[in-house]
Amino acid sequence: MFKLKSLIAVCISASLISCSSMEKSVLLGTGVGGATGAVIGNNHGKGSSKKRLQGAAIGAALGGLFGFLAHKGKKKKTTKKGNEEIPPLLTRPKVKRIWVKDQIKGNRYVKGHWEYIIEENSKWNR
Repeated sequence: MFKLKSLIAVCISASLISCSSMEKSVLLGTGVGGATGAVIGNNHGKGSSKKRLQGAAIGAALGGLFGFLAHKGKKKKTTKKGNEEIPPLLTRPKVKRIWVKDQIKGNRYVKGHWEYIIEENSKWNR
């Protein structure tokens, strides 16, 4: 029964992790997980420093992982900036690449190079 309460406490702590950057999410998750793990290890080991350290290490690892996964799962929302709307995306243009060999033109030497030709321009994509 005690292990179930401990698991619930860790899950609740991990669900509260939410920051704007990946580094902050992982650091906050590690800190909250480590503190929670130390408390659980202390209670489970009846004041044993070994159990407290084990709980802190496991909690920090799990908290950091939860922080990473929580931040990774967030999707960037397309929002309006003031009264401006974000325009739709553009498709990539279709480009053809041609290798031009070394050439001698009169008294001029032109080293071999790539030439790029745009075959189809970008288009708006919703």
